[in-house]
Amino acid sequence: MIPVKRADREPWERFWYEWVTASFTKGYLAAAKDTVFLPKERQELRVLLDAYILEKAVYELAYELNNRPPWVGIPLHRILHIIASAET
Repeated sequence: MIPVKRADREPWERFWYEWVTASFTKGYLAAAKDTVFLPKERQELRVLLDAYILEKAVYELAYELNNRPPWVGIPLHRILHIIASAET
């Protein structure tokens, strides 16, 4: 197996993450479309979903710090991406 540098993998990792996230979110929203717990406004829904994703990433960061310190870059990168996306 040929080793692949992180910089070479990153675009594919981002593509996979975005595709899986979009696919899951689409299915989840379709299944929950007539429920009372989802905000009706698109912006409110975006904030809610971003908050859940950020909460999960912070949990994963704590887990990696406690169990696999070399892996902290994975959730940390996600947290930075979420923060950067929120600023735009």
